[in-house]
Amino acid sequence: MDNACAGVEVPVNAYPTTESFGRRWACLRGHQEVDEICVSVTVPQNAYLSSTGDRWICNRGFREAGEFCTAILVPTNGFLADLSSGSGWECDRGFRAVKEACVSVKVPENGFLVASSNGLGWSCERGFRASDGTCLAVKVPQHAYLVDTTSYGPA
Repeated sequence: MDNACAGVEVPVNAYPTTESFGRRWACLRGHQEVDEICVSVTVPQNAYLSSTGDRWICNRGFREAGEFCTAILVPTNGFLADLSSGSGWECDRGFRAVKEACVSVKVPENGFLVASSNGLGWSCERGFRASDGTCLAVKVPQHAYLVDTTSYGPA
């Protein structure tokens, strides 16, 4: 049995670690391991090196498109969103997303705006119900009262 210590081969752009298992080296910041060597991370325009130093992240207002960062096109009446998925933008209050645009929400009489990225963007006031883009008064029969939900009784 051989009780000798084996040397650790540290590749270029790496440093030795104190791990007692594994490869016992790590790539320098700005490099990533590829096939047991450390290669430079190429940071594209409009991106920065991540905190781990082994990959890049697009700047705010840009999104990853393969090996590049492309600008997020924010429509009129919209703003950049802090979302990691989707369009990268949201519409201002009173507008809703339709394809690549923010269109004005038309609130009918007896209706009000709601904060929702889907649906109509409006809801009817109490005592009214939505029907074909309008708010119709709920007709309460004699000896009945208005409830806040339609889950009671017939629809």
